[in-house]
Amino acid sequence: LCVACQLPIDRGGGESKALYIDTEGTFRPERLVQIAQRYGLNEEDVLENVRQRGAQLMDGLRSMGPEASKMVSDVRGLGLMVAIEFDMKVVGRGFASAVAGECFDREMLVLPTGHRETLRIIPALTVGESEITEILAKLEPSIAAAFASRAAAPE
Repeated sequence: LCVACQLPIDRGGGESKALYIDTEGTFRPERLVQIAQRYGLNEEDVLENVRQRGAQLMDGLRSMGPEASKMVSDVRGLGLMVAIEFDMKVVGRGFASAVAGECFDREMLVLPTGHRETLRIIPALTVGESEITEILAKLEPSIAAAFASRAAAPE
């Protein structure tokens, strides 16, 4: 996995520097410990952050407003590897990709999967509480905008 950080430092980016991480077994706890050690982070702090921020993200997704909630059939995940599945009967095919596009317009990268209508949300291991709050604040209007654009589109 190679992540290029395009934003300037004053906006939380890395000024086009890249971070390379070998993704073989990325989400195993022992792999997270290795990554933390490699970058001089305290591994216990990283693992605890993954637990806390993952719980915050899952709780936030499960408590979205009624408009977004009626489109969601499942929220699942482990740590910071989280997925939200949309109800195909409500939203139709291609909805996860439409939501991903709306998120991108709001400067947030999420990944639709090829399976069902599922969106993967996988923040950085060092994500903070305020950043999870920001993810949730951007996701809900992205879902609403994707749904509104589908409803307005001619059949």
